[in-house]
Amino acid sequence: MHVLARTSNLLTDLSTTLEEKKESRHFVTALSRGLDILALFTRDVTALGNEDIAQSTGLARSTVTRMTYTLSITKHLVYDSAIKKYRLGPATMAWSYAVMDSMAGVQSLTPFLQDFANQIGASTVALNIQAGSEVIYVAHASGPAQVQVRTGVGTRLKLWQAAAGRVFWSVSDDAKKHEVEQEWLNFPADVRARIAEEMRAAQAEWDSYRFCTSIGAWRLGINAVACTCGDGSGSGWKYVVSCAGMSAEFDLETLKHRIAPQLKDFANFLAPKLTSL
Repeated sequence: MHVLARTSNLLTDLSTTLEEKKESRHFVTALSRGLDILALFTRDVTALGNEDIAQSTGLARSTVTRMTYTLSITKHLVYDSAIKKYRLGPATMAWSYAVMDSMAGVQSLTPFLQDFANQIGASTVALNIQAGSEVIYVAHASGPAQVQVRTGVGTRLKLWQAAAGRVFWSVSDDAKKHEVEQEWLNFPADVRARIAEEMRAAQAEWDSYRFCTSIGAWRLGINAVACTCGDGSGSGWKYVVSCAGMSAEFDLETLKHRIAPQLKDFANFLAPKLTSL
């Protein structure tokens, strides 16, 4: 019981940095590395070889080989001998269904997202949550302005690429921002500098307008705007609503002056529904 209390305190103590949490004797590095490998697989990246994984994680090839072997034995990965790469295995499906069940209340709001997408002519309207340096769609609707990019529940976008991610960054305190920055340390210096510059611009935009935009940062020709679903108190920051469309229809001025005001009203409409879930 005392051990559970101590670990719970570590997890909930906002003054404890990510580095301090990782240095705790309760932190299992091997498990963390295995989960990092599984997190590399996305809708767009469905197969990876050991060399791909080593380059993405910065782990030694020998370490990756042991990890993928273990994950294959536990059925979290399966090896595709035809292409000599790994894919997610059936054991991960249990996690997916469990998470989907826990998000059932949020996904019940999808019809409202669909109506809003149709109303403003967006390609995508989504509810987002933050997971470290990424945002994840937990509810999603496709509007009439279809784009040739597949998105849906479970889509993951980098924090600095997504309008929703920029909102999450802007409303975070310094400790939370520092945690996210630690995940960027392996990036080349020029990439880190570009991300820092874009996040400073996002913070300024949020401070001025209470929304953030993303102009072609995720995909060239796709622009987006996002805002929080709440007033910043309690669980109000837990969800961010975003909408995206083709740059020809969703240029920066349109996002700021036509879409953003409607999105804010929609967020205020969703906020009490999210609070009651």
